[in-house]
Amino acid sequence: MPDQPMEPEPQSGKQFWEKQIKRWETSNLTQAEFCRRNSFKSSKFLYWKKKLRNTPKTNISFVQLPMQSPKDTMIGQGIRLLIRNRFQIEIDRGFDPGTLQRLIYTLERL
Repeated sequence: MPDQPMEPEPQSGKQFWEKQIKRWETSNLTQAEFCRRNSFKSSKFLYWKKKLRNTPKTNISFVQLPMQSPKDTMIGQGIRLLIRNRFQIEIDRGFDPGTLQRLIYTLERL
């Protein structure tokens, strides 16, 4: 049974499109097929997808980790980061902070 078309309520457009984009991400459909099945204009869907992905995330924060001496780096197994249940990053001992910074910068733009 195909999905029923949904129209946003004027007062909740942002919330409506956030929900639709999440539905699309888990649907295993192409963007075009998702829009067709839900009677969305592709241009409107793309507009909201870009708008919401470029919205600054207010719940993102960085925690400074204390640096360890070289002999302490042999202890432990590194760090694992899970970002919005979309990306998992495993950082081994002795990682390059600049590489991590560039990776996070790139992921923020996806």
